[in-house]
Amino acid sequence: MVNTATELGADDPAVDERTQAAFGVTREALREVLERGRRDGELRADLDVAATAEVLFTLVLGLRVRARAGHGPAELTSVIDTTIGSLRLRAP
Repeated sequence: MVNTATELGADDPAVDERTQAAFGVTREALREVLERGRRDGELRADLDVAATAEVLFTLVLGLRVRARAGHGPAELTSVIDTTIGSLRLRAP
């Protein structure tokens, strides 16, 4: 989807509609996971779910690009671990 969106999406309304729909599914899934984590006490209570979902969505797209560019699993996993760690509850 990332390649399609960047190469064709802006120029082809039909492609743009399909990629935006697929992206919407991903965004909604991220929001649901974040809401559940906040509700269950795994994530900070003050977490802005909508904004964080957008950050994570952008991160997912960037990770896909980096993976296609040959960046290794260790580099990508480090980014994921750091991001998830920043969302967790802080020790008092």
